[in-house]
Amino acid sequence: MPAAEFFNRDPQVMVVCTDILSIVHVGDLLIANRGTGELVFSELKTGEKNLAITAAAEFAIRSGCERFEKLATAGYDKADQKHYERVKRQSQRNETILNTIRDEGGTDPSTGAQVFIHPTEEPSEFWTDTITACYQQLNDTKQWAIGVIDECLYLGVYSSQKMAFIGFQAWMDREKCESPIHNLTDSFFDPGTRPLGATLLPRELREKILRGDILVVMCLDIAKMIELANRIQPGYMSLATKKESSRMRQERAMGDFTLRGLLIKTNEGGGVSMFLGGGFRDRILFDQHRPAQLIAQNMRSSVAFHDKVIALHAATSGTGAPPRESSGTSQNGGG
Repeated sequence: MPAAEFFNRDPQVMVVCTDILSIVHVGDLLIANRGTGELVFSELKTGEKNLAITAAAEFAIRSGCERFEKLATAGYDKADQKHYERVKRQSQRNETILNTIRDEGGTDPSTGAQVFIHPTEEPSEFWTDTITACYQQLNDTKQWAIGVIDECLYLGVYSSQKMAFIGFQAWMDREKCESPIHNLTDSFFDPGTRPLGATLLPRELREKILRGDILVVMCLDIAKMIELANRIQPGYMSLATKKESSRMRQERAMGDFTLRGLLIKTNEGGGVSMFLGGGFRDRILFDQHRPAQLIAQNMRSSVAFHDKVIALHAATSGTGAPPRESSGTSQNGGG
């Protein structure tokens, strides 16, 4: 994008197009200035009137001055007023999300839910290279290649659609795996996941996946993932009971990250449990974050995360600790 390239000429500035982020989808550009420490979302606008309306809306949000807003919009016709309100809503949403990132917590502007971010101090480990290695095994006579990541994530890369659907399902049946099967292109249907174009896959392979020439099929075996977690820390992860799962679904939308209809929970100690949502699975499948490291990061961050939840809940409601839930995207900046 020309606008991003323009800003990136400054060595102190890093600009990325928000369409390729798995963190959050808002605005057109995310601009970070290492010199000033400034972090902003930018909406790209053209046209003199459009720019003037945008500037007025943004100033009104930053200043909170009602008198300015009345004076600035006094001469607007109906169409301008409607445009102003739309731009103002965009600016409010941008500011809310920026504050959430800066403060490592806040309110989801779409749902009103409380969002908590517990950042990690270690680089993420990805399994994307396993996809590439499988792809490199394919040729005119070999139409498939498979791999297993951290003993719980099954991967198949295929140049034959028939082999992809029949062969992978037969493999899962042999492994007695009950978890859902996913295609890498399923990420297109979830705005919270990393877009295919932002993965670490080679460009040639990404293009073949987009054209349907290569199929990447995956399955996160929940039962084996729980076994892996409990090898790292005994008793850490388990399936919730039917009663626990039903209660959590009544309290909030938990998504479809379940096994036999039961949610997955972690033992945080002291009788406190945290329930995992679909974002945990999506980070493994579509961000290609290694399951073992993601589980270990959750374990290390759980104590600090729990303290932050209790403190914020007490400040806003004056009551005790709320039920625990994690969507798994909290390490991505989501809730």
